[in-house]
Amino acid sequence: MSVSYREQLQQTVSGKRILVFGVGKQGGGTGVAQLLHSFGAHVRITDQKTASELELEKAHLAPEIEQRLGTHDSEDIAWAEMIIKNPGVPFSHPLIQEAISLKKEVTTEAALALRFIREHSIGITGTRGKTTTTHLVHHILQAAGREALIGGNIPGQPTLSLLENAPDSAVFVLEISSFQIEAMDREQVSPKYAVVTNIYPDHLNRYDSLEHYAQTKASLFSWQKPGDHAFWNGDTQWEELITEHIQDGVQLHNLAEERRSHHFTFTTPLTGTHNQENILVAAEVARTLGVEERVISESIATFTGVKHRLQRVGPIRGITYINDTASTTPIALEKALAAQTEPFVLIAGGTTKHLPFSETLLQNLRRLPHIIWLPGSGTQEIIDALSHTKVAKQHVVASLAEAVRVATEIAKEENLSTVLFSPGFTSFEMFDNEFHRGDVFLQEVEILAT
Repeated sequence: MSVSYREQLQQTVSGKRILVFGVGKQGGGTGVAQLLHSFGAHVRITDQKTASELELEKAHLAPEIEQRLGTHDSEDIAWAEMIIKNPGVPFSHPLIQEAISLKKEVTTEAALALRFIREHSIGITGTRGKTTTTHLVHHILQAAGREALIGGNIPGQPTLSLLENAPDSAVFVLEISSFQIEAMDREQVSPKYAVVTNIYPDHLNRYDSLEHYAQTKASLFSWQKPGDHAFWNGDTQWEELITEHIQDGVQLHNLAEERRSHHFTFTTPLTGTHNQENILVAAEVARTLGVEERVISESIATFTGVKHRLQRVGPIRGITYINDTASTTPIALEKALAAQTEPFVLIAGGTTKHLPFSETLLQNLRRLPHIIWLPGSGTQEIIDALSHTKVAKQHVVASLAEAVRVATEIAKEENLSTVLFSPGFTSFEMFDNEFHRGDVFLQEVEILAT
């Protein structure tokens, strides 16, 4: 009789002293702590933020879980047998380096989960499109009658939690960030079906070069085994790098070649060529798993997208509002602009990652009749980049509420049908994260409907 995923996890963590290093505010850290405690681990959590800042009262942590908050301390490293670090904490962190030097077991919860579910895992990464592709693959597999579970880099949904009740037949569809790949690479484990949607500049505050970032993405393929499948859907710039990471006996599906030589034939409510690229790779993954073409096509036609990613709201009094708060990079803003087919007012801006602006993006921004900028370090960078040429009427506002109000007024005055909220930057100067920012945008739009 095979050992269940639940039993494998329990055998691994029961009785161990486990430190959750970096709790975070999206529920993942506290969820992991609760889960490990329920499996018999002695759990301690630590974070530089205080319990109040983390809003831990909402998490209802078991009283047996120790809390060491407001700081990180070497004493906690010495205490722990295993350290589950938040992916946002780099391996270069001094205390993580200290743990490694002491031969402590350091991993992330997703990498730990992959130890058990590798043979039934689909791991999807990429600078753009990984969330939409992950949800679409999950949607198709469910429509095909498969026992498909979704997890990974999804707020409040620890991958480990999927193991509690997963049947042996389950397929695990995982969104994977570059930060999570770092731990998987250290553990020498890759998903059986590994997908890289594309590579664009991002996270250059974490990686010392774009090449280093690209290497991290490509290393999702590094530990695949003969009989596994690798899917690549990006530009030719990185094809040589990708090929270098493909192991002997692994089948490479180069969707970039298919995209260049075939017309897009699916019916979909999703807009933009970037979503067509997401659909192509999701369909190929489904085919590889034996899903019928009819089911794939029908599933794509009924998939309406993911919250916070070109999410359409309305029309409200004749205006459609598009929530694209997950646009945290200039390339994401560029893709959102290209996806629009109706005249619109743009709301953008936020916190810089010091990423480059393509000439295509700057040219497209110059063509717009109005741009409403949220305050932030990134906003100033892009305004400066646009300053040497004639550009749209620019309005710098103090809040997202003001941005929605001004955008609505302009749309009414100029008979524009759409307000596009696609920041192109992160949100940390005004919001907890991009999802908080998107929720505030949706709240402001909802006010207009009342």
